[in-house]
Amino acid sequence: MIYVLDKFRICRDMDFEHQGAIVGLMKDVLTYLQKDKIPYKKYSMDDLKNYIRSLIELQRKEEIIKDSWSVAPEPENTPEDEIVDFHFFPTYLAVATMSLFKQKYPDEISDISGFDNALKSGMYYSVSKKFKGFGFDSDFQRLEAAILLSKGKVAELLLREPELCPPLLEELRLVLSEVTEAVKNKKIVNDFGINLGNEYKSILIGLDCLK
Repeated sequence: MIYVLDKFRICRDMDFEHQGAIVGLMKDVLTYLQKDKIPYKKYSMDDLKNYIRSLIELQRKEEIIKDSWSVAPEPENTPEDEIVDFHFFPTYLAVATMSLFKQKYPDEISDISGFDNALKSGMYYSVSKKFKGFGFDSDFQRLEAAILLSKGKVAELLLREPELCPPLLEELRLVLSEVTEAVKNKKIVNDFGINLGNEYKSILIGLDCLK
């Protein structure tokens, strides 16, 4: 038996462990949807649609994080080194989940009000910092952004509907180009000594449609 998040949640406090737990549960939803584990008997299509509706209803409206799915209750107080983890990563996950849902179940979005507008605005927020990471983890976070989006087949959707967010498609192409060049030059370990081979492999597979 699996636990699946019933609705998107904004953390009640600034506890980073609690915020991280919500992001982890959002990642689980995407993974289960990707692997066809949901919907199923105990998490129906209606349950999944209610989760999608909660993403739309709770998409952030505060100016500093407008159109994101930040899980931080006080975004203005989020430390600089946590912005990617708690503003951007949940947004990548929400965009990926909605993209995958749209492609798997196109007939189901007709009664989900505001779906396309929320997805489009979320895409623009996703690419607003061009997948920029922070500090020691910057390279990994940039790659992870593209990997999460690839799990939701965002590139495939943008190839069919480029008007949704041209800058996002451009940035995904750029990441693929950077990774291809790095692999060609056998530069698998970055300047911080981190081996990015697994991430490169995921990018090359996940963004294969852009080759």
